[in-house]
Order: sequence, then structure tokens, then C-alpha cells
Amino acid sequence: MLNWMSLVGILFIAVGFGTGLLTILLDITSLQAKAYTGILYLLYLIIIVIGLIIIPIGMLRERRRRKPGVAPSLTADLVIDFRKSSHRMAVLIIMAAGAVVTLGVSVA
Repeated sequence: MLNWMSLVGILFIAVGFGTGLLTILLDITSLQAKAYTGILYLLYLIIIVIGLIIIPIGMLRERRRRKPGVAPSLTADLVIDFRKSSHRMAVLIIMAAGAVVTLGVSVA
């Protein structure tokens, strides 16, 4: 079932996985050990688990909300079109911000 809450859960999982993977790559290529890398791995795992919890909660809420004649909170028409510059720019900003935060935390 497509709804906003489940999409937020998917976003949590994607961000947690992506930043965790970037931190692992930075840790492997780093010349010296960082003191707080283990805490970062735990933080990313918590973010992923929160996302995994949010998805079924959103599905249950959407199922309870649906009644005969009531439109779903999101339609299947949700499209991210990379041919549109606004969509490309939004994805680029999100990815750049995530990379800057991850680099800043892993270097400190």
C-alpha cells in the first residue's frame, strides 16, 4: 500500500544504508582509526530499524483509513522523473547533504 508514512520509512532505510556504506568505505580507506566509527555504525543501524518499523505502521494506518469511496492518501501516480531539472536538483541536494554530513562526522 502506497502512503506517505511508508515512503518515509523507505527514505530512512535508504539514508541509513547509504551513509553506513559510505562510512564503511571511508573507514576502510582511512589511514588512522577513528574513535567514534562504531557509534556511527550503531546509529545507522538504528535508523534502518526505525525505517523498517515505520513501513508496516504506515501500511496498517492506510488499511484502517481506507473505506469504500475514500481515495488513498497517495496514488500510484507518484513519479520521480529525472528528466525534470527540479527532480534532479532535489536528489542532488539530498545526496550532497548526506555526503557532507557523513564526511564531517567520520573525519571528526
